[in-house]
Amino acid sequence: MFGCGYDKRSKKHPPQIKVVCKGILYIETYTVFAEGGAIGGVVKSDYLTDSADFRIYIGTYDDEHEKYFYELKGDSIHVEKIRFEEDLKSFDASKIKTTITENKTYSLKDLEKQKVFE
Repeated sequence: MFGCGYDKRSKKHPPQIKVVCKGILYIETYTVFAEGGAIGGVVKSDYLTDSADFRIYIGTYDDEHEKYFYELKGDSIHVEKIRFEEDLKSFDASKIKTTITENKTYSLKDLEKQKVFE
């Protein structure tokens, strides 16, 4: 699906920052490959961080066909990677088919204790 020659954990480009929970959790999204052309979209990698105690790598995705979704549940955050069967830039939302390709849940207390910075 993706060509050779890029580091899926690259932080060469400045991240886009999304707030999951104001003052508590953020998603840093880095562009790691921007020349998908006809074979796909821009390849991005997501990191979950609280900016003080941890930053963990969540995963890499083609932004035309995949996205990560985050849901805070008490002390945990649930992460799903969704694959869209059509190009996200030109789909008819009423007909789109999706598949969950990853399911992860992280304990925020455990992440704070582990002090991992990826």
